Amino acid sequence: MLGHCVGQGAYDAAVKDRSRIIYSLRDAKNKAHVTLDVRTDGNQLLQCRGKQNAAPMEKYMPQVRSFVERSNFVLKECAAMTGLVQDVAGKVHSISALPKGLKAAGNVDLAGTDVTALPDGLSVAGNLDLGGTRITVLPEGLSVGGNLHLSGTKIESIPEGLCVGASLYLSGTKIKALPGGLCVGGDLGLGRTNITVLPEGLKVGGHLFLGNTKIAALPERLRVGGCVHLGGTKIVALPEGLCVDGSLDLGGTEITELPEGLTVGGSLLLTAPASRCCRKACTSGVGLYLTGTNITSLPDGLKLAGNLTLRATKITVLPEGLSVGGDLDLRQSKIRMLPEGLSVGGNLHLDTPDIVALPKGLKVGNGLYLTGTNITALPDGLTVGGHLNLYGTKVSAFARRTQRPRRPRRAADQKSGHCPRGWRSAAIYT
Repeated sequence: MLGHCVGQGAYDAAVKDRSRIIYSLRDAKNKAHVTLDVRTDGNQLLQCRGKQNAAPMEKYMPQVRSFVERSNFVLKECAAMTGLVQDVAGKVHSISALPKGLKAAGNVDLAGTDVTALPDGLSVAGNLDLGGTRITVLPEGLSVGGNLHLSGTKIESIPEGLCVGASLYLSGTKIKALPGGLCVGGDLGLGRTNITVLPEGLKVGGHLFLGNTKIAALPERLRVGGCVHLGGTKIVALPEGLCVDGSLDLGGTEITELPEGLTVGGSLLLTAPASRCCRKACTSGVGLYLTGTNITSLPDGLKLAGNLTLRATKITVLPEGLSVGGDLDLRQSKIRMLPEGLSVGGNLHLDTPDIVALPKGLKVGNGLYLTGTNITALPDGLTVGGHLNLYGTKVSAFARRTQRPRRPRRAADQKSGHCPRGWRSAAIYT
């Protein structure tokens, strides 16, 4: 017995309904050495395993290859197990003798194998995993449609013209430089590498991970399709025109200023120490988190689709025309007043004793939380889409009934006296 689950009954039902076929390579004494699991739909070889689910012994691989070729299987099992790579025409090739210009149909997983070289012009439609191999040089003309895993290899350079359709993982390699114009469709992970400079023309479609690197600067006009994490780097300034479609995390950096033309499609995360100023050209499509930073002002007309968090910041005034699509969190801040025309799409958390009044016409899409403020009255035209929490404030208890969110009634219809004109809310807590 080979000690894997085929003999434990796990495949009995699939074998019985003919959705799977189990083949066993045996010697003259009927002793099993290799087990193959085939899905009948598509004639796909899903598994090729030796004892204890390990790769089959090398001496049995010629018989395995011969059987695979005769059966015209579509290989779904990794090359590390079969010792074979299938090209787009369906022909199989030994991993120890891959032909020049090979076009592999799916994934090529060589992790942990004894392969020492790859052919020039190799094209892999899926992922290429070289982790733990003895390969030291990547071939010219290499193209990978999926992910390229180089972590744990002795590769020291990336060839010019390399194109990776998905992610490129270089963590722990000895690579010291990237080629100009490198295009990575997915994530680029450079942690624990010796790379110190990013090339001009670099394009990253996914996330860019630079933590624990020696990189000290980003190239001009860099555009990243996902998020950028700069914590643990030596970067002290950002380039003009930097565009990050996802979030930009500057936590743990020594960056003290944000550049002109900075565009962040997701959240801009700044934890102390961080920028002292946000210029007019700085925009964030989702959220801006400034907790504990040295920023003292925000640009006029700032519009955020997500949250704005100013907890424990040095900002004392909010800009005119501020629009926050998500939550506005001013707890433990030094904000003394809110601007006219302020619009908050989510919750508005104040909880700061410096605020003594709310502006007329304030619109809050969800809850308004005034605990800890010195507000004594609510303004005319106040609109609150969710809860109004007045607990611990000096605002008179003028309305305690919960109103229906779908058709909120005017507070003046409930009780007269301290009710502002035009005020509406879903529920009141005093």
